[in-house]
Amino acid sequence: MRCKTTHAPPGDTLVHAGDLISALYFISRGSIEILKGDVVVAILGKNDIFGEPINQYAPPGQSRADVRALTYCDLHKIHREDMLEVLGMYPEFCEYFWSNLEITFNLRDVNNEAVGFLGKEDSDVEGLSRPQRKHKLSS
Repeated sequence: MRCKTTHAPPGDTLVHAGDLISALYFISRGSIEILKGDVVVAILGKNDIFGEPINQYAPPGQSRADVRALTYCDLHKIHREDMLEVLGMYPEFCEYFWSNLEITFNLRDVNNEAVGFLGKEDSDVEGLSRPQRKHKLSS
């Protein structure tokens, strides 16, 4: 019930570089592009997920790229606070959820964070790896 459906026409910018990442997005229809400046670094489509692994960070991070719709898109998004609240109500499911969630593109700008804050993430291709669990969520 906390997921909201969002519609985006081609050319619509969903997230700007530097914005706080306040939600996790699930693409149900259409395709989007991830841009760093004028360079397309990824194209995502149906069933892809973008945002950040909110279970690893206390404060929301800043986006390192722009996210723009290429086609008409239907997305489901859930705000960070809503997700943490819902998963806090179901602690048995919470661990299962985080261990099985695969974020297709992590928008978090880890180069723009204070030194010593949980360190850098492991990744083999920029933004396209399964996040490594840093700490457990407490309910």
